[in-house]
This record gives sequence, structure tokens and C-alpha cells, in this order.
Amino acid sequence: MKKSEFKKAIKEEIIEILSEAETADDINDKAKAQAELNKELEKTKELTTEEGKDYYADYEDIAQDYLLAHNSFKNQSNEYLEKLGKKIVDDLYDGDIGKAYDEIVLSDFEKTIQKEEEEPKAGDLKGDSVSKLGTKLQQTTAEMKRVVKKWKDAEGAEKAKLTDRLRELTKIKKEIESLLQ
Repeated sequence: MKKSEFKKAIKEEIIEILSEAETADDINDKAKAQAELNKELEKTKELTTEEGKDYYADYEDIAQDYLLAHNSFKNQSNEYLEKLGKKIVDDLYDGDIGKAYDEIVLSDFEKTIQKEEEEPKAGDLKGDSVSKLGTKLQQTTAEMKRVVKKWKDAEGAEKAKLTDRLRELTKIKKEIESLLQ
């Protein structure tokens, strides 16, 4: 093949490739269609999240508080607590998670707020064994997690109340940790 024929073949190949390439309008149309699709997907995600709310955290809270109330709380995995919470809701509350949460978690939370003044101080805990201190530390940490979850959804005066409670719990946790060292 001669050099001129080779150049001509390459030129024709380039022209063919370029003619097959998308124009700027084609690209813009596809980008607009993709943007519309993304908007629809976001709407679908929002609707799905609202209607099919995942209650795993509520089940965990229910199980933790149930175990604490029955003095059998041990450091369990979140998966275990979720399964136990679901079983408690199904067996004891006929699947009504709202009722179970109100009776087990909220009532316990309200009692805790009323007993804020009764929280042990470092001096009260000095004579306790390491295992009692460890249990109290676990309970305090679990309560802190529950309060933080509620704090995220709270507004106004309730949020301020929960913030104050978190400060108190943090102080208690630090005191217990200092006694364990």
C-alpha cells in the first residue's frame, strides 16, 4: 500500500468515527434525561424511607431497656438486641412497636430524668467492686446512646433538656472511668 493510499484510508476512518460520535445536543439531552431520572430516584427514596421506616434502632432500645429493667443486661451485639427487641414487640405487644417503645423506653427515660439528683457521685461509688462499676459504666453508656438518638430528632426546650442530660451522663461516665483506672 502506498503512502498516499494509507493516508487516504486513515482519513476516511477518522471521518467515519467522527460522524458516528454523538453531537453536543445528544450529550445534553442524555444529561437532562439522567438528571430527571436522578430526581425521580430521590423522590422514590424519600417516599420509601417515610413509608417503610426501618425500626432497628427502636428494637435495640427496647431490648436494652427491657434487659436493664430485668437486671440481665450484658454487652450484646446490635444484631442480637434488634432480634430480641422485635421478639419482645411481637410477643408482648402484638407487634405494636409504638406502644412497646412508649412503655419500655420512654417511661424508663422519664423516670431517669426525674431521678437525675439521685445519680451516684464518684464518692458514692468508691467502695463498689470493679464489676459493679463496669455494669454502671455500661448502663450509663447505653443511656447516653438512647439520649443522643432522641436528641437528634428533638427541637426547642426538649433538645435543651436532652443536652443537659447528656452533660450529666458524660460527667458520670468520666467519674466512673476515673474510678476504674
